[in-house]
Amino acid sequence: MWGLAIPVFMRASWFRRQGYRAVDRIGFQVQLWKPFTDDAVPPKWPRPQKKPEQRTGAVVVTCLHNGWCPGQNMVYERARRAARKLGDIVEFRDVNTFERGDGLVC
Repeated sequence: MWGLAIPVFMRASWFRRQGYRAVDRIGFQVQLWKPFTDDAVPPKWPRPQKKPEQRTGAVVVTCLHNGWCPGQNMVYERARRAARKLGDIVEFRDVNTFERGDGLVC
């Protein structure tokens, strides 16, 4: 499971009360797990293997998407539209998290 360490949807504290324990964390995202067998190994989130390329003369907006989260879909679409309206001063980089080949695995 994953939850958030901030008081919003998907609170990590709720999962802790259900018997899950935190095993990894990236920023305010907490990965939790509850082993169901004695030989279970706790999961770890993959870490980015490279940093996004920088660009001079424009603000780079990197947006992750995969379509499974309605909230994420909405934020993605709003950011994409805003970047398009601002023209050349913003570069919108789309990272499809279903595709592992780009090095930004999530």
